[in-house]
Amino acid sequence: MAAGRRISTAAKEIGVHRSTLHNWFEIPAFREAYDDASRLASGAVSDQMHELSRLALDTLRQILTSEKASPSVKLKASLARKSHQQPLAKSRHLRH
Repeated sequence: MAAGRRISTAAKEIGVHRSTLHNWFEIPAFREAYDDASRLASGAVSDQMHELSRLALDTLRQILTSEKASPSVKLKASLARKSHQQPLAKSRHLRH
């Protein structure tokens, strides 16, 4: 579930009924462990997205500064950078 699975799917995977899993969430230690795992999973995904964003920006930089790239390829790279600029700014804002 911390990795984004539904409760019914997670319950089936571990061999318990979904109501059992719901009941476990009433146990503070279980809920705390779940919340910790959820935070770790979320942090890992965020780190991966930032790394992919960095790689994408490096690739765009290489295209835009390449003497071999045609003007149309550079234009497409510029447009791709522009279209992804706002979502990246939002993700940085959400992370802090």
